[in-house]
Order: sequence, then C-alpha cells, then structure tokens
Amino acid sequence: MTAFTRRAALLVLLLALGCASGGGPLDRARGMFLRGEYEAAGRLLEDSLPSAGRNRLLYLLEAGSSYHYARLPDRARACLERADELARVLSYVSVSEEGAALLFDDRLRPYRAPEYERFLLLYLLAVEHFAAGEVEQALVELNRIIEFSADLAAAGRPSPQPLALYLSALCYLRFGEYDNARRDFAAAARLRPGSAAYARAAEEAESLAAAEPLSLPYGWVLAFVETGLAPHR
Repeated sequence: MTAFTRRAALLVLLLALGCASGGGPLDRARGMFLRGEYEAAGRLLEDSLPSAGRNRLLYLLEAGSSYHYARLPDRARACLERADELARVLSYVSVSEEGAALLFDDRLRPYRAPEYERFLLLYLLAVEHFAAGEVEQALVELNRIIEFSADLAAAGRPSPQPLALYLSALCYLRFGEYDNARRDFAAAARLRPGSAAYARAAEEAESLAAAEPLSLPYGWVLAFVETGLAPHR
C-alpha cells in the first residue's frame, strides 16, 4: 500500500467514525427544537458553525428555522441570508471536489440543500421580510420561488408556486399595484382548481377586476400556519 492510499484509507475511516458518532450539535439542537426550545437550538447551531465543516449550510438552515419559530426575526434573517449566499456558492460544483468524492467517499461533498429546502429557505426569508415591513425584499424572494418552481408546476409535480403567487399578490396589494395582484391571485387559483384554500384567491382576483381593491373595509389579518414533516438528514 502506497503512502497516498494509506492516507486515503485513513481519511475514509475518520469520516466513517465521525458520521457514526451521535450526540453532535445538530442532534442536540433537534432535540431542543422538538421540546420547543427554539432560541436555544438556534444559538447552539450558530455557536457550532466554526466546527460545522461540510455541514455549514445545514447548520445555517436549521439555525434560521429555529430563530424563525422563536420569533427572533433579525437573527433568523441573518442566518437565512448567510445560508442563501452559501447555497448559491455551492450550486457551482467543483470538479476536484467531485473527483475526490468519487475516488474516496461521497461524504467528502459539502452539504447541498435539496430542492425542497431551497424553497423553504426562500419562503422563510420572504415571510421574515414581509413581517418586518420589507415588502419589496419579500417580493424578490417570492419571485425567485415562482421562477425556480415553474418547471415543477408545468410537470404537475408538487410545487410551492401557488403559495408564492398568493403571497406575491399580497405584496402587490401593499404597493397598490392591483393589476399585478389580480394577475397573481388568478394564477394561484388556476394552479389549484377546486381547492378551498385558493378559492379566496379567485374571489380577490374577481374583486380587483371589478375595481374593488379592498373587499374588507378594515384590512386583513393574515395567519400563516406552518406544519408538516421533512425527511431526516
């Protein structure tokens, strides 16, 4: 065995041992999250970033989500924006990195967010900006979701596009851009025909077409109910 292959074998062994050991910051943070200790989970993940290695993006995503549910919008946005920036960088695959992963171990690759996590990241950013009154920035993130998910919607696959269109319409209402709001309300309703959840979108599109931009005289109260399960990573 050459010195090179010995070093390679040792590297793979260390990686395997590292992945096999439990109780790391990510596992502890998930336990905190499940107990409702959202701020503590986010803080643990942020403090652990220097040792996150190839999982840095995952730590930032989890920290941002934890702060989001802790209702700490400034800290949530800070982590989510860093995650978004890192995800963009990682979208460009390194040839040398891929070669090393093929030769030695797939776990040499840095964590890259799968499609559903990229959409979740943009959604959380949009909601945080919207809640902070940064409607224009929220609209930027929503338009990114609409653009990225166009192929999914066209193929009939589950897509976040209807939700993004609905939220986009709400942003346009805040700006008083009723034509754009009507367009996005109508598009959201078309993508979910027969859905009670989007029936209101169709109604709003019709009211805007009839030059009745605000059907409720005292404004709206928006409640975002976030629920569901994601695969374990």
